[in-house]
Amino acid sequence: MTLLPNPDFLNWFLAAIADAKVSIVMVNYLATLSEGDKKSPVAKIVAALTLAVKRGVCVLVILEGSKFKENYFFYRSLKDGGAEVW
Repeated sequence: MTLLPNPDFLNWFLAAIADAKVSIVMVNYLATLSEGDKKSPVAKIVAALTLAVKRGVCVLVILEGSKFKENYFFYRSLKDGGAEVW
């Protein structure tokens, strides 16, 4: 299963994150990420959100609680990057 099958959407989404000045609020059902992954679309989103935090943007991500196991590395990577994750 491909989480982001449309490459145009991913490019738009990454640009929107890069353009954020004050805050980003993201609600997400499922974002699987393998430990150490740096190349997948999800890894690129994590990297972009982490850069946003580093430039002073308030990043809040809300994840589906029933999918915590599947979302764990996404959750952990965002937390380690300084985002607020629920």
